[in-house]
Amino acid sequence: DLDGNLKVNQLQAETVVAGEKQVDEVVEMGTVRGQILQGDRLKLSSGVSGQSQIISGETEALIEDVNLTETSKVSLTAKGSSQGKVLYVDKIDIKNKTFTVKFDGSALDESIDFYWFIVD
Repeated sequence: DLDGNLKVNQLQAETVVAGEKQVDEVVEMGTVRGQILQGDRLKLSSGVSGQSQIISGETEALIEDVNLTETSKVSLTAKGSSQGKVLYVDKIDIKNKTFTVKFDGSALDESIDFYWFIVD
């Protein structure tokens, strides 16, 4: 989040550096806290990331995810061309654990594929 906090279900990195401490291996999973998280790769579980599409003829897609909370932020990245459309999260429904991805304007003749991930 904007305060420098990162929450994930699983963290994999060759080295985790937090302040002046360095951890080369985390044996028990839990919470990792620190100012900077460095690693070659961040691997997110399928529970907090995924891919979907807005199918041709539509302007939005509904995504279900049980990990949504009141503090969730959803990030989107188009997979390939978004055909000039800007994808955005229109609403997050905490009660039903869904969020809606959409674009403005007319529906397209081709589907738009995208990736998403949730950060708390």
